[in-house]
Amino acid sequence: MREADGIGGVQSLNAELNTDYSAEEIGDVEHFYVAALLGTLGGPAGGVMLNAVGDGIWEMVIGPIRIAWGCTLKYGAKRGAKATLKSVKDNWQQLTGPDWAGTRFGSFYVFNEVAEELSYWLKVRVSYYSSQLRREAREMLRWLESAG
Repeated sequence: MREADGIGGVQSLNAELNTDYSAEEIGDVEHFYVAALLGTLGGPAGGVMLNAVGDGIWEMVIGPIRIAWGCTLKYGAKRGAKATLKSVKDNWQQLTGPDWAGTRFGSFYVFNEVAEELSYWLKVRVSYYSSQLRREAREMLRWLESAG
């Protein structure tokens, strides 16, 4: 989509969705979504580990190396170093913000679903038993009134 129109990902996405999202907002959603997906695949233990290792290596090692290599070759060492430090700072914010939120959401998604179902089931059961108790209490009161 964006390669075909040559206007870049942010403009292309906004044109497609008829929105006005910033690059940061789009990046946050993308990071949250990928982390949630990996978290869901790995579950509570595996999802956290998968994201910690995968995101940590990608965001804090591979990403900055890519930036350092590309910028240094293209613009020189000074600009490459500056871009690399900015990349590390930005990646750390992604890692500790949307990535971690997505990891928590995805890794514990199954438990959230089970808890919601259990909560619904318990509400239904409690409602049923409380109505049973009210019925039995009314019957007992009628019996006591008729006996007394």
